[in-house]
Amino acid sequence: MALSCIILNYNDSENTINLLKNIKDFNSIDNIIIVDNCSTDDSYAELIKYKSEKVQIILSEKNGGYGYGNNIGIKYANDVLKSDFVLISNPDVCFDKSCVDSMLHEFSINKEMTVLAPVPYTILNKPQYVYAWRIPSKFYLVISASGIAGRLLLKRQRYKDINIELKAFKVECVAGSLLMVRTNEMIEHGMYDENLFLYGEETVLGLKLKKANLKTFVMTDLKYIHKHSESIDKTYSTAIRKQKILLKSKEYILKNYYSVNGIQLVVARLFFKYSIIETYITQNIRKIQKMIKDKSSANRRR
Repeated sequence: MALSCIILNYNDSENTINLLKNIKDFNSIDNIIIVDNCSTDDSYAELIKYKSEKVQIILSEKNGGYGYGNNIGIKYANDVLKSDFVLISNPDVCFDKSCVDSMLHEFSINKEMTVLAPVPYTILNKPQYVYAWRIPSKFYLVISASGIAGRLLLKRQRYKDINIELKAFKVECVAGSLLMVRTNEMIEHGMYDENLFLYGEETVLGLKLKKANLKTFVMTDLKYIHKHSESIDKTYSTAIRKQKILLKSKEYILKNYYSVNGIQLVVARLFFKYSIIETYITQNIRKIQKMIKDKSSANRRR
């Protein structure tokens, strides 16, 4: 079973190189494909130094987002390397060889499996609060644009009944920071929607696979460390910028994957505008809190 690992880089060569050094000697990984998503810094110049028989470095024509960059890697793994499986990885993660070996073994014994993900842990070694979720209703897709309302309703979306005794637990959507896919089924029925940028790709992938009657699983006994959204934070530093990208993705998903009428779309847009105001207020409250905390710390040092 040939396996390729795809690492998508954008202005984050330090994390990408650290991950590469960590996994390059894993014998279960036959090839490593690093896709530089048209970085604006010197990432490509740094990454190309690591090109080898096992490590391929690809420079994309544009920064088309998470889906666009990973699709380049998946197509290369399928068309050029003839990989049976692809491990899709963020640069800001850390996983060991046993995690990869166990995922491959699970694929070998579970033929109905198309996507498999381990459980992401924070740098404090605690499970990420949401790592698998149900495909959202259009109501939740809109309401979750609000940080406040989204948190209140989040419990309905996440799986509270995951049975850790099952090890491989069937879900609808998984976090995109580390997952393994069966290449031919991903090419034929999945692939990321390249019209999305940074947000919503995992949910749309879940929608596509469910429509094709393909299965997604979480391995509850496997874990990896995710320095959550570090790559995104380096590029999109303000909450407002991130929120606007999120809203653009949500509107696209509503129009293309859900049956919404004109009135529903108008209501959604109005709520999205409210969420921008909410984000602006929240961001400024946090700035004030930080200023007060910094001032208090400075006074104590005196």
